[in-house]
Formats: sequence, C-alpha cells, structure tokens
Amino acid sequence: RRIERAIASLRRAARALDANRPPAPPPAHEGFAPGVVIRELLASIAPRADGAPQRASRRRASPAR
Repeated sequence: RRIERAIASLRRAARALDANRPPAPPPAHEGFAPGVVIRELLASIAPRADGAPQRASRRRASPAR
C-alpha cells in the first residue's frame, strides 16, 4: 500500500512538473552550436593527413615590432 501511494505521488509530481515546464528555447544558431564549435576545434588541432604543418593562426602571425 505504501509503495502504491509513493508511486501515485511521484506520478502527480511528474505531471505537475510537466504542466509548469517553460517552452523550449529556440534552437542554437548552427555556427555557434556546441557540436559545431567542438568539431571545428578538433579539426584545427588534429595533425593533417599529408603531414604538412598546420597553417599559422592569424593572431600569432603578427609582424615583428
């Protein structure tokens, strides 16, 4: 009997949470989606298949002072 009451209570709580859930946020812009950012970061770090060195970053390629 206690288990049945506990299960009923959990179901009521779950229904209340679903009823009060805010609307889903709009989807992230593809350019800033975490998966896209991580894939681009990993691609920039990974060694090239042909063994050539990575292209220098524009930030590091500043002219000497």
